[in-house]
Amino acid sequence: MEGFLPALWALLLAAASAGCAPTPGTPESGVEVLLSKRCAPRCPNTNMEFEWSPIPGVQAVITRRCCSRALCNSAPTPQEGQRWVLCGGLLLQVGLGLLWALL
Repeated sequence: MEGFLPALWALLLAAASAGCAPTPGTPESGVEVLLSKRCAPRCPNTNMEFEWSPIPGVQAVITRRCCSRALCNSAPTPQEGQRWVLCGGLLLQVGLGLLWALL
């Protein structure tokens, strides 16, 4: 259990750092802000589009497009991500060990 929590923390930190930032939409598309939070390595189904109106006058759309590359939105490949997770996990273990030794 002692090694599980630091490893879980390192995984969560690596996942949060791979997030995708919002991008402004083009004037001809009529989109104010395009926000992508999910960078998936594969797409389970075909391209899909969900539309709804959260408040009158605002049309919300979620569009899922399958990518031909490894991951969407320039997120790191799984091999690149694993390296940083391992380094972060090692650094965390060493830091916690040093803190424990000082106490």
